[in-house]
Amino acid sequence: MKEFAESLTEFDVQYAFVHVSDSHDWMLFEPASEGVKFGKTAKGKAIPARGFCVPLGPHTALLTLSGPNQIRVPLQGCPHPVLISIHQDSTFKSLDYLARQVFNLTFMSWRGFSPSTLPVSISYSSLIVDLLGHLRHVKNWNAETLATALKERRWFL
Repeated sequence: MKEFAESLTEFDVQYAFVHVSDSHDWMLFEPASEGVKFGKTAKGKAIPARGFCVPLGPHTALLTLSGPNQIRVPLQGCPHPVLISIHQDSTFKSLDYLARQVFNLTFMSWRGFSPSTLPVSISYSSLIVDLLGHLRHVKNWNAETLATALKERRWFL
């Protein structure tokens, strides 16, 4: 991607390599958050609102994709934020803008009306891999049926 962008000399192309991870040890708490009403009690106490972003450095931030309203029951626990990192080879490094893009991609879901806990660019590709993994258990399944020109294309960037 870097070589291709640099080959476009007629245009001012800026790009960012963004890593979004939900595998980390960080947590976020908001002591002032009283949560939302849930029957006679409340759910989501001390949980930051959805979209809360905490920069950890110039190219790294934590972003909450679930807040008190997305918690189903008070016993569910605190949701983990995602860790957003911008690669050093990126030419576009606006952490605020890129974190907002990650957040906005969680509003796109064909599976329901609630926002997702991961951007669709990650969750959909994971769903596809999971579904394809189940095909090996189908009688007479032949993996060669997927060996088409589409297999070689980067169709989900």
